[in-house]
Amino acid sequence: MKKISFLLIAFILWFSFSACESPKNIPQKYVGKHVFDILTTLDTLDKEAFRTHFITLDEIKNVLEEVAVSDEFRDKASTMDVDTYNKDIDRIYHDITQEAIDNYVHLSQIEYLDYEYKATQNNSMIGYTGTLYFKANNQTYRIKVYSMEFDDAFGLLGLGRLKREEERTFE
Repeated sequence: MKKISFLLIAFILWFSFSACESPKNIPQKYVGKHVFDILTTLDTLDKEAFRTHFITLDEIKNVLEEVAVSDEFRDKASTMDVDTYNKDIDRIYHDITQEAIDNYVHLSQIEYLDYEYKATQNNSMIGYTGTLYFKANNQTYRIKVYSMEFDDAFGLLGLGRLKREEERTFE
C-alpha cells in the first residue's frame, strides 16, 4: 500500500512539474525566445506539432466566458469549430515557411536579436502584440507575435508577416 501511495505521489509531482514547463506556461518576457525556438525547428515540425504551441480553441472559449468582449466576437468564437481553427493555424505554418523561402531565410540558421512587446489589459486577460527580431544572411528580419496571458497561463495566438527590417541596430 505504501508503494502505491509513493508511486501516486511521484506521478502527481511529475505531472505538476511537467505542466509548468509546457509551452502554455511561459512568462511573457520569454515568449520571444520560445517563438525563436519554434522558428528554428519549423523545418522539422509537422503541422500537428506546430499546433501544440498555440492556445487551443477550447481554451479560447473558456477565456471568453470570463472576459468582457463584444457579443459579435464572442458569437464568432463560440461558433468556430476545431477544424476551422486548425486550418487557421495551418495557414500560419504555411505562410511563415513561404515567407522564409521568399526572403531566402533558412530558419534553422537564424540568430536571436530581440523581442519587443506591448500589453493591452482586458479585465483579467492581457493581450500582447510583439515583434521578434532575428538575423539571417547578415540581414535583420522581424516577425509579429500575438499572445495572451490569462490567470498566469500563456497562450500563443498567432505569428506572421516575416519581413526584412531596414536599418535597425541591436546591442
